Amino acid sequence: MGHPDRLPSEGYIHQHGMELMAGFSNEVLSRKVNIVIGTTSAGAGHWRQADMMVRFLDSVGVNDQIAFIATDKTGKKAKSLTDLVLQLYPKLQNKRKVLDLLQPILNSSLAGKFIDKQLEKMIEEGSEDIKNVLEGSPNFDAKRPTIFMSSHSLMTQGARGVMKERKNIDDWMIEFIPDPWKGSDLRGMASPKVDNEHWITVVHDKKTVEEYRKIRPDSKALVVPLGTLSNAVFLERRRLIENGETAERLKEDVLIEFSGNQIPKYDSLIATFITDNAQAIAEGRIRLVIDPMHHKKTYDVLLNALKNVGLDENENILLLKPEKGMGEAVVRRADVLESKSNEVKIKFSDSFRPFAVISKGGEVPLEDRADMIAFCPFASVPHEVGDILAGVSEGRAVDARNIPPSRWLLELDELYKQDREKLPIQSFALFAPALIYIANNPGLLENTQAFETNQNELVQI
Repeated sequence: MGHPDRLPSEGYIHQHGMELMAGFSNEVLSRKVNIVIGTTSAGAGHWRQADMMVRFLDSVGVNDQIAFIATDKTGKKAKSLTDLVLQLYPKLQNKRKVLDLLQPILNSSLAGKFIDKQLEKMIEEGSEDIKNVLEGSPNFDAKRPTIFMSSHSLMTQGARGVMKERKNIDDWMIEFIPDPWKGSDLRGMASPKVDNEHWITVVHDKKTVEEYRKIRPDSKALVVPLGTLSNAVFLERRRLIENGETAERLKEDVLIEFSGNQIPKYDSLIATFITDNAQAIAEGRIRLVIDPMHHKKTYDVLLNALKNVGLDENENILLLKPEKGMGEAVVRRADVLESKSNEVKIKFSDSFRPFAVISKGGEVPLEDRADMIAFCPFASVPHEVGDILAGVSEGRAVDARNIPPSRWLLELDELYKQDREKLPIQSFALFAPALIYIANNPGLLENTQAFETNQNELVQI
């Protein structure tokens, strides 16, 4: 049994997605299926993607089946080219000109073969990382069927290696590729040599499906444009919007987010924004929660900026303290979005409800955050420009790269006045596991017209 015989449309997923996930949950529990979710510390975006899926699956009742794996290569001796790339990538994000020069070289046919060769080498390293964790996991039984999910190519290749060793015909793989990538960027994320029909590749949009097929023409994966993984709290936000039950936003609340890798230029932009708008913040015209992730240097830059304008103890701004590491920072980021952060509650009671997030390019402008808009003043690597522009085209982001910090508040004022509650849903990626449930139950969608028989035509409401 391979791919689903029919695929649900976006409209059907929107109406019945939680019913499909309930069926998936029941099947996982009754068959005692393992779920293995893997990621790396290459960037907070990849880690956040995996964390969002863990949280969503937890909410549908399969948390005891999940083994979560996050490999951290930072601060360790590089044992392979993969390790070296993962360690150098954060540094290259601060060398934009170097990355721009490398891009044409990486997109050459010769480089393509080299990238594929490195992906093949990842199999051994990634599979060892996975097996080492699974051996000590109380949630994993090697005799049971397993669903592997990955948000980074190292873990994808590792899972591919483990699946080949296991030879369990009931195993599945879900490969999440969050950005609308193309060329070498997409090649580096999309697994080569997928000869298994128990493989689902989730990409952002139809254009990325086309790019995927150019790069991986022989792949047997089911490639579906379900959008970029987004926090499930916004599914509830959409339900409240549709039912007219949303609480009115009484303040111009804005969340400022930072990425997994520290970018001094972005830190400086945010510090300048604080300085240029100090009076407006002091007067309560805007309220801010700033999440520096785990970056002590970022925190120090921002705290110094706040002290210089007398805002370090102001009631309208909260600078969160840096977390211990990326994993802890990812958890707190989700807690802030889900209104679970005790620090935010203590500062603002339960009244802080951001209408906008200031963030550099990356997954944030691609995420479906219901009626929240992403204001993106910076891109540290070439593909992040594409992320911002994709978010703009979908109505979820503002390209603020050419807007000086002194004008940000004026732009945010105008955005605050907009009615964004009717923005169409962009991401159904959280529901990707339901496709396995559909595949395991042929004929499940026979009595509905809300499906696509051709995966290339997925997905339109």
